[in-house]
Amino acid sequence: NTYEFFGYNLASDSWFALANVPGGPKNKKAKYGSCTAYDGDNTVYMLKGGTYEFYAYSIQQDEWTAKASLRNSRNTGRRKKVKKGAWLAWDPEFEKLYATKGGKTTEFWYYDPARDTWVETNDTIPIPQGGRRLRPPYSGAFGEYGNGKIYFLKGNKTLEFWRYNANFPLHPGGGGDGGIQTLTP
Repeated sequence: NTYEFFGYNLASDSWFALANVPGGPKNKKAKYGSCTAYDGDNTVYMLKGGTYEFYAYSIQQDEWTAKASLRNSRNTGRRKKVKKGAWLAWDPEFEKLYATKGGKTTEFWYYDPARDTWVETNDTIPIPQGGRRLRPPYSGAFGEYGNGKIYFLKGNKTLEFWRYNANFPLHPGGGGDGGIQTLTP
């Protein structure tokens, strides 16, 4: 629930203030569910919790730029903002950013920076059989890229660990072809 954004200097073991997170059209602060990912070069991407807003932060210029918002699901038709359990993961091989919205949704997205476009994949976060306690991610979810795969912990008091095969070809506008698979913890 803040506009503040900080960097950390490893050499001096100290925090320093950076440009504030934009308030956006409704002047909202970054809330639970806000998540970031670094592209390994100059950009930190941020989905702002409690909104559909998406930003890119330039490290060199110390400034934020609004990007295409993460819209509503075309698969479910439901209006869901970014909530607790959302995560972002940067894929340096295909220069894509993968995301989930958290908030007990099963939506799985990727962002193409060259086109400033979000694409909802045909894959969704699996919901195992077993009742109410095995819902989609709400809190504790985490995702990361490694060797052509996106790995993520589902959270929500589970030990579920999943892998998305991001090294399959992606076709903007056509969804992902990767396939989400469970891994044994």
